[in-house]
Amino acid sequence: MGNRVYPPQPTIHAASCPTGPGGTPMSARSAYELYPFAFVHGLCFGPGTAAANADCIVVPAQFAPHTYRPAAAEELRPRDAVAPLCFVCRGNHAEPRIVVAR
Repeated sequence: MGNRVYPPQPTIHAASCPTGPGGTPMSARSAYELYPFAFVHGLCFGPGTAAANADCIVVPAQFAPHTYRPAAAEELRPRDAVAPLCFVCRGNHAEPRIVVAR
């Protein structure tokens, strides 16, 4: 494990999505570079959106307080992270790894 702290990951929406307002506009490529483990809004953001490097909206994470649960999936265990990403928010809670309130 490395030393990178991952905050709770945002949700990426296509720029045309009605639930995306309030987020930060950017290109799909920039969003994936900044937030490699972001959630994607499945109703508006598909493989074509990413492949075309289309405009998107990045909406900040908003999760209820929860206990850190390390994800079992290998793709959510980046080598540069201080700990595996949380199953719930895809952040690693840093220390003390107990709750995240947003």
